[in-house]
Amino acid sequence: MCFTENRGLFVPDRGNTTNIPYDYTSVMHYGRYTYSNKSGVMSIVPIPNPKVPIGQTIGLSSLDVKRINVLYNCNLCRTKLLGASGDFSSSDATPIDMRDNCLWLLHAPSKLILLQFGTFVCSSTNCSANINVYNGVSKNSSLLATIRADQPLPVLISSGRFMLLEYITDPSTPSSFNGSYSSVTYGGTFTTNGGTVVSPNYPSSYPNNVNCTYIIIAPPQNQVMLTFSDFGLESSPQCSNDYLEIRDGENRNASLLGVYCGQMRNMTVQSSGPMVLLQFSSNNKINGIGFSANYYFVSSR
Repeated sequence: MCFTENRGLFVPDRGNTTNIPYDYTSVMHYGRYTYSNKSGVMSIVPIPNPKVPIGQTIGLSSLDVKRINVLYNCNLCRTKLLGASGDFSSSDATPIDMRDNCLWLLHAPSKLILLQFGTFVCSSTNCSANINVYNGVSKNSSLLATIRADQPLPVLISSGRFMLLEYITDPSTPSSFNGSYSSVTYGGTFTTNGGTVVSPNYPSSYPNNVNCTYIIIAPPQNQVMLTFSDFGLESSPQCSNDYLEIRDGENRNASLLGVYCGQMRNMTVQSSGPMVLLQFSSNNKINGIGFSANYYFVSSR
């Protein structure tokens, strides 16, 4: 059942719903107080859960995209996820044409997107399946990383509110994957040789209650060298308050290179492989200047 507006009244309309569930989050949905003639009184009450969020102006919802594809007979493998967090998997969509790569567009209402894969497996040792992750809304956006089946699965952070996943498969060697995303305020993905990673607000004091993730990805057969030119975090026993955690790999399960706090200068850290993960956390007590680290890639051959 749908509702149409007629002279300020909502009238039930048992029209064609294209066999798609009712979408409270559609960009076309009225808000709960639309046309209300009394302040604070809702004109629309969702059923069965009156507290469910309804209406938004951020962009097309996942079901909006699905409905458009059905209405216009678009036989494309396209999925959109709108929200502060969500899950995705290869079972969400199937390409109609094997020449067509499936796409997932992740859209966070605000802040940045932190992406992490759970699994990406293939039925063949010679599998060519991979996922291109773009830092934006289209394949013209910069490429953050190419994720390959049965290879390390790095955490990735966008520089804006959008991230695009392109799933490239080979029908002769079936593969599957799953993952999730969430919104973060600070963080970044670094893939070019030579750059600087800094804490939020550096060189001013970092904010309270910060959680930042930075991933540095070098080409294969390379290592990451980090040199901290400035480092000032709240000092505490076992770095139990503010700290910088550095892991020797692609995600939070990688082996720990060290946990750092207090005052240091010209500290150098080197990974054993092509990826290193930095996790910065602060509490709501003493704030320091933070850190600034230059990085570059060195051959491990």
